Amino acid sequence: MNQLITTCSATAHDPDDYDKRFQQLENRHHQLENKQQSITRQIKNIRHRRAQAIEVRDYLATQPPLEYSDQAWNTLVDHATITDDGTIEIQFKA
Repeated sequence: MNQLITTCSATAHDPDDYDKRFQQLENRHHQLENKQQSITRQIKNIRHRRAQAIEVRDYLATQPPLEYSDQAWNTLVDHATITDDGTIEIQFKA
């Protein structure tokens, strides 16, 4: 320990170099901190979307399958247009 103290006390240190290195390390720290926060937000978003998908899946699993009926068709569809090339365009009610 004494040898380290002696070596350091005899070595010239440039305060400008120290300040420059400190600033570089501080900038790097802030960049990494911002990156970490961004990744944390992405993880939170993915977890939230996964939870929503699970809720939808569970809800749909408990619902009976949809069946076609004239009443359902009339409730959803405003009108249908058939073009000359055979394309059918369906306009749903708003």
